[in-house]
Amino acid sequence: HHTAGVGGGDQHMLHPDVVLNMRHYAQGTVLRKAALQAMATRMSARQIRQLGQTFRRLDTNHDGVLSLRELRAGIVGTSAAAACEDLEALFEQLDTDGDGELQYTEFLAAALCARRGLCEDLAWVAFQQFDKDGDGHITAAELGSALGAGTGAGEDLDEEQAAELSELVAAADRDGDGTICFDEFLNVLFGQGPGSAVGAVRKRPSSSTLAQSAQKVMKRPAATSSPPAERCPLLCA
Repeated sequence: HHTAGVGGGDQHMLHPDVVLNMRHYAQGTVLRKAALQAMATRMSARQIRQLGQTFRRLDTNHDGVLSLRELRAGIVGTSAAAACEDLEALFEQLDTDGDGELQYTEFLAAALCARRGLCEDLAWVAFQQFDKDGDGHITAAELGSALGAGTGAGEDLDEEQAAELSELVAAADRDGDGTICFDEFLNVLFGQGPGSAVGAVRKRPSSSTLAQSAQKVMKRPAATSSPPAERCPLLCA
């Protein structure tokens, strides 16, 4: 994988590596998706330049979002087509709120090639957005608050949300203390073992109430109070 730039050929089209990243993102948990979107909002203009150009060229009607038709037009007939067996199914997985549109931040987060060792600065910024009290651990209540479930207090969650939050924490919690520390958070993002991004939590539909709540939060305009980390060359394509 390249760490920056777009592969040769049609630079405005999607590189195969980007499509593979999108497939990996689509298979991830709600926590991983939210964390990657938090990371994407903190990236510098330099880091997102190539993907930003790709997004704008794919967005042929200039409405600031990508439709399935626009995404298909950027893949069909290119080298990326072979990397995407079922584009419609992939789009549905990426479009977690089912509105038929892929937002700019969703696109960036899905297209990123996040690698442990290169991306810990941005991951720490994302972790702090979940760790509300700054004690170095994410509780189920803090996770619920960050994902827009109820008010973040357990008694305000519906049964489905509480169960899903407990699953997410338990899947990532390798030391059994009932919380997610930063190392465990990194494992959710980059790891391949127990608690890692894919396969750690049983598959839930994108229409689950927690996924819908999280998507509303993730679509809010990003805060700009913290400067983006500059060290992390996240782009594979």
